[in-house]
Amino acid sequence: MCRNELRTRFAVPTGNFGNVLAGYYARRMGLPIERLVIGCNENDILHRLFSSGCYHREGVTPTISPSMDIEISSNLERYFYYLADEDPARVKRWMNDFKASGKLTLTPEELARAQQDFGSGRASQEQVRSATELDGCSNHNPTKHS
Repeated sequence: MCRNELRTRFAVPTGNFGNVLAGYYARRMGLPIERLVIGCNENDILHRLFSSGCYHREGVTPTISPSMDIEISSNLERYFYYLADEDPARVKRWMNDFKASGKLTLTPEELARAQQDFGSGRASQEQVRSATELDGCSNHNPTKHS
């Protein structure tokens, strides 16, 4: 590979964390990915985790992008394995605590590491609606999950 190769950035709309986790695995295997950014709607548990370190259940609000209307991301535990330095006992403790309390809070050090791995953003329903409307210039009609 060329040392001056371009590194790609991906923004991935997600609720269950699966597609963006695949990007994380690809980067770990050597694909030149500069940044992975998680896109959330108003059900922003992943954005709250990666921006503040707080993975706290707050309920789900139905939106126009239902594939992102998720309170507990089923693939996140797989990433936690790496965030926990590949310590399955630590991940089990985190998940048991989360199951019992509905809350998991990263330490400042864990949050800093997570933010090196992922960025995140949140869009309101109006922002999603606006971004997915046809602009009259193309035949492309993005879905609410795009």
